[in-house]
Amino acid sequence: MPSYEQIREIEHQLYNVLNDFKFITENPDFKQIFDDAEKYDKEKNIPPTFLRAEHQKMMCRLYTYIVNRIPRNDALKMILDEFHCQQPIILSRIVDEVYITQNRKMRANKIYAAQMMKKAGVTNKKIAAVLNLTS
Repeated sequence: MPSYEQIREIEHQLYNVLNDFKFITENPDFKQIFDDAEKYDKEKNIPPTFLRAEHQKMMCRLYTYIVNRIPRNDALKMILDEFHCQQPIILSRIVDEVYITQNRKMRANKIYAAQMMKKAGVTNKKIAAVLNLTS
């Protein structure tokens, strides 16, 4: 059977934990996390094709970034800065989808270009430098 001191110590620890929990749940940052999660749940159900149709100017800018080989994260930051969008989750989905789709389309072109350069007698290192790949 626990002694009175042990019960008192456990009760004191429980009181401290509950105070910490109350402090955390009343913290505005904690509430913001739940608000963001709720917004994400709503936004993730919107299909990216609908989003792409709504933002033609942004899509043109995004393809310009792809052509100029700007990394995906930098492109997302630049689009967020330029268009002052309040929905970064939707924009990140659009950017990811466009970059992934474009990389898949370009893969076949790079394979064909590498084969033709190899037939022409270009070395593997020069092919890799031209196509921005590893040898």
